[in-house]
Amino acid sequence: MPITRRLPDTNITRNRALSRAKKKNDDTPVAERFLSAETQARLNALQPDYKARMLKVDQKQAAALNGTASKNTELSKLLMLDSHFLQVFNFLVAEQKATVGDRAYYGMNANSDAILPMRSEAEVIDATEHVMSGEAERTAVPGATPVPFPVLADVGTQFTAFQNSNTAQSAATEALDTAQEAVAALNTEADAVIKKIWDETETHFNEESIESKRANAREWGVIYISTEAFIVSGTLKVTATGLPPAEGLITLVETGKEGEYVAATGAFTLTTGLTGEGTLHIVSAGLPDKDVVIVLTGDDIDAGEIGLG
Repeated sequence: MPITRRLPDTNITRNRALSRAKKKNDDTPVAERFLSAETQARLNALQPDYKARMLKVDQKQAAALNGTASKNTELSKLLMLDSHFLQVFNFLVAEQKATVGDRAYYGMNANSDAILPMRSEAEVIDATEHVMSGEAERTAVPGATPVPFPVLADVGTQFTAFQNSNTAQSAATEALDTAQEAVAALNTEADAVIKKIWDETETHFNEESIESKRANAREWGVIYISTEAFIVSGTLKVTATGLPPAEGLITLVETGKEGEYVAATGAFTLTTGLTGEGTLHIVSAGLPDKDVVIVLTGDDIDAGEIGLG
C-alpha cells in the first residue's frame, strides 16, 4: 500500500516529535550519532523550551477549565436566586401585598406572572440587574412590602460572587491564550528542526530496505501514513467497576484523529492511515487521562479492552 511521511501539524505532535528525537539522540553513543552538529544544537536548544511551554499550556488549560466550572456554579446559584425572588414577588402580587403594575419594576409583563427569561448568561445578568434595581426602587415607596426570601442582599452577594468568578475565569482564559501564543512563537523553528531531523534520519538509513528504513526512522519519531484507511477498535472499561465510563474521548495523538465512542457498551472505533507506533489518548469523565501505545500494521486491528482509573 502507498505510504508517505507525515510531518507534525499540531502542537502536541510537534512536542512529541521533538521529545522523541532528543531522547533517541541522547541515548545514542556520541560516536554513532548521525544528526549534523547544527541540527543537534538546534534540537537541544529548542526541545526543553518547547516542552516547558507546552507544560505551561496544560497548566493554564486546567486552570481555565476549573475557572469555567467555578463560574458556571456561581451562575447557577445566581439564576436560582433570581428565579426564586421573582416567583416570591408574584406570591406577593397574588396576596395583594404588591400590585400587578409593580411587575414593571423588574422588567416583567404586568399582565403575566411569567418571570424573566434566564436561558443564557446574558439573560441571567439582565434579570439580576432588574431584580436589584427594581426591588430597591419599589421598596423605596412608603408601605411597600419587600420580598422576604431571598432578600435583596442575598441576590447582591451572589451577584458579587459570580462577578468575581467571571473575572477570575477571564484572567485564566487570557493566561491560557498567552501560553498558547508562546508555544506558537516556536512553531516555525520547531517545524524546521523536525524536518531537518527527519530528512537526516531517512538519509542515514536510505541504504536499508524500505521497511527497515521506516522501522529505524520511527524510533527517531518519524511518522508514516498509509493512503489506505483502516479501523482501530477496542473497548473502554472502568477497572474498579468493570463498566464502561459514562463519557469518553479517544484521540490518536500522532494524527489528532478522534474516535467514536458508544457509552452503553464502551466500544470505540476510529479510522486512520498511520502505520507503526501510535498512541491512544483517552479522556473520560471523573477518571485520570490515559495513554495506550499500540502498533498499527496497516490492517484493521482490535486494541482489546482498555482499563481506566
